[in-house]
Amino acid sequence: MNQKDIHQLVSIQSELREKNTEIAYLQSKVAQQEQQIKKLKADLSDANTTNDDTYQTIDQIWGRYDKDGSGELDKLETLNFLNEFLAMKGKQSVTIDQFNIFFKKFDVNGDGMIEKSEMARFVRQYIQGQAAVNLGSDQAGGGKNDRLAELPLDKQVQELK
Repeated sequence: MNQKDIHQLVSIQSELREKNTEIAYLQSKVAQQEQQIKKLKADLSDANTTNDDTYQTIDQIWGRYDKDGSGELDKLETLNFLNEFLAMKGKQSVTIDQFNIFFKKFDVNGDGMIEKSEMARFVRQYIQGQAAVNLGSDQAGGGKNDRLAELPLDKQVQELK
């Protein structure tokens, strides 16, 4: 072997080491990406389970309040649904002020009715602890603190109009 061949061999070995280092780096990146994908898949699976659970919870009690089968609840039906849902979660019923805030916030399309999808949005946010309405506790500021559910039915209807 002459000097030129040795120099070429050393150069090839050097390139090979660089490529092996690059391959090792890329393999570690691939492994990190695979871990991220695995985590995202698990999160997605959990989210789908939460959605399924949310709709199951809603379906368990929705039919009792959607008397006309329209797929929507008026204010009184929504109040009764909400109080049953809160009772299932071990929470107190809502005050009139809390309910009106709730209804305004979650009646997304503003039609005066709560659709299943709107209620599902509330339930998901409630379960995730993101429902901004402080349900189940009295509001500060001197609002009506009577529990709406404790009023006679005719008074509930009157307060909700």
